[in-house]
Amino acid sequence: MTVSVAPLRGARRTLALAALLACAADAHAQTAPVADPYAPRVQQCMMAATAQPHQALQLAGELLAAEGLPGVARVGALGCRAMALHMSGQGAAALETVDRLLAASQEPGIPVPLRMNAQLQGASVLLASAGTQARALALMEDVLDESRRRGEPATTLNALMSIGGAHASILDDPAGALPYFEQAIELSRRLPRAPHMQEAGLHYNHAYALLRLGRHAEARQGFERALEIARAQPGQQAFADRVASHLGEIERATGDRGKARTLLESALAAQERSGDAHGQTVTRHRLAQLALDEGQLDLAAERAAQTLALAERGRFVIEIRDALELLATVHAARGEPAEAARYTQRIRAMERERDRAAGLEKLARMQAQVERETAPGNATAQDLGQARLLRNAALAALALVLAVGGVLLWRMRRRQRHLRELGSTDPLTGLPNRREADRRVTAMLAAHPGDGERRCVLLLVDVDAFKAINDEHGHATGDQALAHVARTLRAACDGEDVVARWGGEEFLVARADSSREAAFALAEQLRGAVARAPFPLPGGALLELTVSIGLAPCPFFPGAARPAPWQEALNMADRALYAAKDAGRNAWAGLWGLAGGQAGLREVRQDPEAALARGWIVAGGNRPVSWNLAREEAPEAAEAP
Repeated sequence: MTVSVAPLRGARRTLALAALLACAADAHAQTAPVADPYAPRVQQCMMAATAQPHQALQLAGELLAAEGLPGVARVGALGCRAMALHMSGQGAAALETVDRLLAASQEPGIPVPLRMNAQLQGASVLLASAGTQARALALMEDVLDESRRRGEPATTLNALMSIGGAHASILDDPAGALPYFEQAIELSRRLPRAPHMQEAGLHYNHAYALLRLGRHAEARQGFERALEIARAQPGQQAFADRVASHLGEIERATGDRGKARTLLESALAAQERSGDAHGQTVTRHRLAQLALDEGQLDLAAERAAQTLALAERGRFVIEIRDALELLATVHAARGEPAEAARYTQRIRAMERERDRAAGLEKLARMQAQVERETAPGNATAQDLGQARLLRNAALAALALVLAVGGVLLWRMRRRQRHLRELGSTDPLTGLPNRREADRRVTAMLAAHPGDGERRCVLLLVDVDAFKAINDEHGHATGDQALAHVARTLRAACDGEDVVARWGGEEFLVARADSSREAAFALAEQLRGAVARAPFPLPGGALLELTVSIGLAPCPFFPGAARPAPWQEALNMADRALYAAKDAGRNAWAGLWGLAGGQAGLREVRQDPEAALARGWIVAGGNRPVSWNLAREEAPEAAEAP
C-alpha cells in the first residue's frame, strides 16, 4: 500500500559542523611555533576528528596526558577532543570538553588568532547541542567584534561561517544563511592560500543551504565542488560519506528512489564503520523518510525511532526535532493519532523550553492566584497573612526574573543586531556594504532634504591604478591596501558621515547639510589623507596610494523635485570622478547645481562646460579640469540600489 503524505519541511540539519571542520583543522598549525614538537600530532588529531573520531580521541588523550604540554598544544588537543566527542555522539562529554577548551584558550601565552578560533570551535559544538545555542551566539558575537577590531580576515571568515550556521540552524533560515556563506566564499578566494578543507567546508555549507531551499541542481554542484577539494586532502573519508548522504537526499527529493537508497545505505555503512554518530543520525533520518515515501510504514517507524535514539544520545537538537516530526507523521499515516499526538507534544515542549518568556508567564499566573486568595471573604486573617507573604515572595521572584529576563533579552537583541550587521557589512573593509549604504543615505536624505545651498553631498572615491597594484603585488596585498584606504577614509570623516564600500576599489562618502565650500574642502581632505598615508608592504617598503574623487549634491539643483535622488546625484558624482581621472589622478572634481538652473540633468552631464558658461552650475577641483576630455568616456553611473 502506498500512503501519500505531505512532505516534511526541509531537513533542518545544523551546518555548524562543517564550519567546525573548516576552522579547527588548521588553527593550531597557523599559530604554533615551527619548532613545536607537538604541532604535527595536534594536526593529525584534528584531521582524524571527523574521519575517525575514535582514533582522534585516543590521540587527544595521549597529548593531554603528556607531561609539560605547552598551552598552545593543549588548546589544540582539547579542540580535537571536543570535536571528536561530538562526532561520536557523546554530547555531554563534548560540552564538558568545550568548557575546558574555552578556559585553556584564555591562559597567558595563547596567540589571539588561536584563542578566537578556539572560541568559534567551541561555539560550533554548542550550536549543534540542545540547550546551548544562546551561549554559542554569545561566543560568535565576541569573536566577530574582536576580529573586526583587530582586522583579522581569516577569523572574520570563520565568524561568517559560524553566523551562517546560526541562521541555518537556530533561526531555521537557510535563505538568510546564504549571504553569509557567499561572503565567506568570496573572502576565501582573496586570502593568500590554496584550496583546503576550509574552502571545502564553505562550499559544503553553501550547498547544504541550497539543498534545504530545494535548489537541487545548484546544491549538487556545490557538494561536488566541496568533494573535489576534500579528496585532495588525506583522511577526509568521513566528509565524503556525508556528501554522499546529501547527494542521496537530492536523488530522493527529485524522485530517483533507487539511486537514493544505494547512496544512503552506502553512506550509512561507512559512517557506522568510522563512528560518525552525527552523520549516521542524518542518514538514518533520510532512509526513514525514503521508507515513508514508499509506503513502508513499519520500516519508517523503526528507522525514525533509531534516529531519535541516536540524536538524543548525541544531544543533536535539530535532529531530535526532525525525528519527532517524522515519527508523528508516520504514526498519523498508520492511523495512530494518540501516538502522533505524543510526539507532537514533545515538539511543542521543546519549543516552550526555548521560550524564555515561559518563566515570566508562570510567575504572572502565580501572582494572579495569590491576588484571588487575598480577596475579602475568601480567607481568614491567618490565611491572608500567609497569602500576602506568598504574594510578596512571588513579586520579589517576578522582579528578579524580569531583571534577568531583561538582561537576557538585551543580550539576545544585541546578538540579533550583530547578525543583521554582518549581513550589511563588507567583510574585507568592515565598512557598510552597498545595500546598507543605500539604507543609510536614504535615511539621511529624509532627515536632511536640503535647504537652498546646504544639501547632502555624495562623494565617489576610486583608488587609482588599483589593477596595477594587484598585478605587481598580488591580490592579497591589493585587498589589504583597500582595507587601509577604508580605515583612512573613515578616520578623515566625521562620525555622522556615511563611509561605505561601493564596489571593487570604489567607496562612497555621504555628508548631510553641507555647503558647496565645505563639500569641496571635504573632497580635498579625503584626497590628501590617502596621499599622506602610504601602505606598508612586507619588508618595510611603502606603497604610495592615491585616489580620485567626484562629488555632487543631492538634490543636484536646490528645491528641485527628487523622484530619483540617488540616480541624479550618483550620475553627476560619477561624471565628476571621470573628470578627476582625466586630470591626472590624485585629484578631485565636483559639480554643484545652482538655484535657477534651467537645464535638465542629462544636458548638464553631457556638457558641463556649456552649463558652466550659462551659470547653471559651479565646478571645482584641486587642479585644472577639462570636462570635454571626459565627455566621451563617462558612462551612465550605476543607479542606486
